[in-house]
Amino acid sequence: NSYAKNGDVAGASHWFDDLCKASLTPDKVSYTAVIESCARSNRSDEAGRWFLKMLDAGLFPDLITYTTVMSSAARAGDMSDAIRMFELAMQAKLTPDVICYNTLIDGFARQGDVESATHWFSLMPVAGLRPNLSSHNSLLKCCSRAGNVPAARKLLQATLASGLNPDLFTWSSTLGACANASPPNWEDAEELFRQMVMSGMHPDRLMLQTFARTVGSRRCSEICRELGVDQLPQQQGK
Repeated sequence: NSYAKNGDVAGASHWFDDLCKASLTPDKVSYTAVIESCARSNRSDEAGRWFLKMLDAGLFPDLITYTTVMSSAARAGDMSDAIRMFELAMQAKLTPDVICYNTLIDGFARQGDVESATHWFSLMPVAGLRPNLSSHNSLLKCCSRAGNVPAARKLLQATLASGLNPDLFTWSSTLGACANASPPNWEDAEELFRQMVMSGMHPDRLMLQTFARTVGSRRCSEICRELGVDQLPQQQGK
């Protein structure tokens, strides 16, 4: 419902209480709605409590419910709890989908844990799942923050080889790895920037700032003039 989508925990809880007062028995959709409101408002503990209430009510959560609690725990940085929910879903004979795996990959990426993020990424093909662009981008984000240029470039090539079309976030993360390397890797940054422009992708203002930080403002301007790139683009979404 609208309370869940807006992260209005108080409103969702009040709506749930109204169901009970009206002698209506809340179903798993009702519980999941309250859990989602907790997740959207970053209240992981409350999401977990409502999940337990759901079990106590004799209801069987579906994969959406498990994923919602998992996502809430991951956003709170509690990856052990997120993995526990993943394992509980499997014990309940549910089959984790791409979204479940992406939730764990992104959670570890937020923490800069390249090894764990890569581990969950590698498990997807084993489970018969094909990583999507979000899977690749989450792992790229991790490589970017670590300044790991070889890993970022390897993942970019894997993205292209898998038939996926890199988006602006993909290229920004790969360039970000060059910027965050010590020292900044200007040679790879130039090569990647040219490759991106030749692919038809246009940089936004934030990407140009990252590129200039890596290769220097003067060199950035030279390359942009050479490639016909607008150096004052509108920020994406504006």
